[in-house]
Amino acid sequence: INAEYGDLSLDPQLMKGCMNELKTTCSLDQMEDQSEVMECLRANELSLSSTCRTIVFARELQQAEDPGLDANLLSRCGNAINLYCSNSADQKGLLACLESNLHKQGVTGECRKTVKARMKKEEKQRMRDE
Repeated sequence: INAEYGDLSLDPQLMKGCMNELKTTCSLDQMEDQSEVMECLRANELSLSSTCRTIVFARELQQAEDPGLDANLLSRCGNAINLYCSNSADQKGLLACLESNLHKQGVTGECRKTVKARMKKEEKQRMRDE
């Protein structure tokens, strides 16, 4: 996993643009790493400032282009990916594979929750694009 996406101090644009949200809604004191912070920001998208929302959206685009950037998905679903989805070449293929294997042995509850959140987010994006 690219260290740039595991350590918030290496993303000064996110730190600056989402400063208020990181002090209140998604307090850094309560998060273990950037993947948890990004999950929190995504979950609270409607309450983010426009600057923060723009930065979070840009990070989501980066993650969609390179599944290796989605540290949260990889950390929570690593075992399932190794078991069922090691041949998936991109984020969409990986999500589709994980979704089709959600109820198999070796897929944790945290992985299921993360995959369902990603799929829901993709569906919202598709609806906005139409």
